[in-house]
Amino acid sequence: MTNKSYRIQRLAVANFRGITEQRTIDVSKRHLFLLGPNGFGKSTIVEAIRWCLFGSPPGQQEIEVRNTFCPAKTSDVVLDLAAQNGTLRIQRSLPPGRTESRPVITDRQGRNLLLRDAFPQLARLGQPTGTQVIFAAQHAAGRRQAEISDFTKVLYFYLAVEDIPDLLEGLRKLAEVRRAQREEMAKSLDAFLQELRNELSVLQGQKDVIIKNPPWGKGQIPTKSEICRIKEWNEQLASRQKEVLKAHLGDLQTKRTKAQQTKDEWHAVASKIAEAEAKVTELKNREQNLLAGLSLADLAHQLEAAEQEHSEAGLRYTIRRHAAIYLEKYHPLQCPVCNQALATGTFKPEGDDLASDASAARCEVLRQRISEINQLREQLRAYRQSLASSKDRAAAITHDAETLLGTSALTPDALEGHIQNLDNALLSASKQIQDTQAECDRRDGRTRDLETEERFHHYQEKLGAIEKILEKDVSGPRNVLAEYDGFLTTVEEVGKLALEAFDTQIDAAIPPLAKEITRVYTRLTAHPSYDGVSIVRQPSDSDKMDPGKLELKITSSRCPGKFFPTNVLNGQAARALQLVPYFVFSDYWQDVMELDLLLVDDPSESFDTSHLDHLMSVLQSVASHTQLVVATHETDRMRPLIEKYFPVEERCIVSVEDFDPLKGPTLDQQ
Repeated sequence: MTNKSYRIQRLAVANFRGITEQRTIDVSKRHLFLLGPNGFGKSTIVEAIRWCLFGSPPGQQEIEVRNTFCPAKTSDVVLDLAAQNGTLRIQRSLPPGRTESRPVITDRQGRNLLLRDAFPQLARLGQPTGTQVIFAAQHAAGRRQAEISDFTKVLYFYLAVEDIPDLLEGLRKLAEVRRAQREEMAKSLDAFLQELRNELSVLQGQKDVIIKNPPWGKGQIPTKSEICRIKEWNEQLASRQKEVLKAHLGDLQTKRTKAQQTKDEWHAVASKIAEAEAKVTELKNREQNLLAGLSLADLAHQLEAAEQEHSEAGLRYTIRRHAAIYLEKYHPLQCPVCNQALATGTFKPEGDDLASDASAARCEVLRQRISEINQLREQLRAYRQSLASSKDRAAAITHDAETLLGTSALTPDALEGHIQNLDNALLSASKQIQDTQAECDRRDGRTRDLETEERFHHYQEKLGAIEKILEKDVSGPRNVLAEYDGFLTTVEEVGKLALEAFDTQIDAAIPPLAKEITRVYTRLTAHPSYDGVSIVRQPSDSDKMDPGKLELKITSSRCPGKFFPTNVLNGQAARALQLVPYFVFSDYWQDVMELDLLLVDDPSESFDTSHLDHLMSVLQSVASHTQLVVATHETDRMRPLIEKYFPVEERCIVSVEDFDPLKGPTLDQQ
């Protein structure tokens, strides 16, 4: 790792996926190795580093990093980075209620920096090219897997031509925009000129039609000012006449509506009075029937007497019942009240209970009669009030109708005759309006003739204006179109020259690069069948300014000249092929990468022991300029290899010894 490159010095993770309580790792030495069983949180720590640098991968929601047990707390990852020229802190947080995280980068003085300022190359390469991330197969189903790199972008970066594809794309888009603008402008100009020619033809035809049948007769063509004065006079005269007649008609309609409303309301009130008087009579008869010649006070006295009688009968029954209980229980010979001798025999308290029931029934009948009489009187009061109100309203309506008709003795016939007179007046006013409208239509016909004459003058003027436009020089817009054509030609020439130089450099670099990739690949895999790697480039397209894509293809010495897709490889070889571009290009990046970091999650998952030894030796070769973060669950296989290739002063080993679902992993830093 070069002196100017940053390395992770400290890592703190809290409320991130399965880690609830904060876990801190001090990376006091160059490389970090995480050892422990599956499911203890090693991959979560590796993923936390990646998330802090780049956020969630495209297509994955940020909320997936929240801790299940503490959704109301902030998910937080802090990386302290150190280099010879200073320190930086990167902190990425996802507070509750937020769906997007944002990194905060501060230097030693506490100043905030942007990612593109702190790590220009890292920001330009973007995720996941700058920092390599490998996810092992043990991860939970459904979790998105990140590719180790964009091979085309990495190759361009290695050859220092990463700006050329962007330049070509920019030129292509610029040419598309300018070509679209040029075509749109040409279409607009052609459409404008054609529209003028079409309008000129239409106007000339309309003018010829008017001349064939001139509304001004055989005389001279009236001037435009004369036509305007005649039109104004006709419009004013017709407007005044129609306004007067419409006002008279509106007044008659208002009076007719008022008279009809008065008639309807008068009949309604008279009907309501008759209904109320009949109801009052009915209620008074029902009241007399209930009173039966008595007054309400008489019924109240009867109820009072019946209630007293009922009360006395009840008391007598109670005394007799208690006396019977006393005699039956004690068998006294004398009365306990008067001391007289008691006759022998059975004492029965019957008789008074029957009298009590009869008096209770009389009380209930009287109460019901009194209640019905009170209800009838309440209804009588309400109907009498309604009757009085209706009579007052009838008097008011009569007064209004007498005022309307100008008479003091209003009768239904007089009101009906008044309505009939208004209907006749309405018919007469409507007839006058129709006659006036006919006169207006006649004048409108003359006005239309005048408008035709006016259109003739308008056509004449517009024809002159269009002829002047068509006679003018339109070289200005055509010169602009020519400038667009020259610009597009220049852009296409620049694009072709850039693509030719780009093709030359790429085509020269591919053979030795494929040879180096094959060397590293065979060293890692020693595959018996697929023993070579080739770089296949799609042809470039100068017309589209497309440099073409680069793909890694597998070859076999047994089938010369044939290429195979990478998915023919097994898990071990496929994993090795993913690592190969990084190992090949890493030596060229050490002088430009501000943060050269390789995250390897469970390399032993896809490598047997012999090839795992080769992998570790390759990792050692890039460890001089790269900081390694390696996580593995096969402690027994990996620890000897770690100790073999990485001296004590360069390795920091953290054992993940347990995992508490409510707290997170238990870390033992060695």
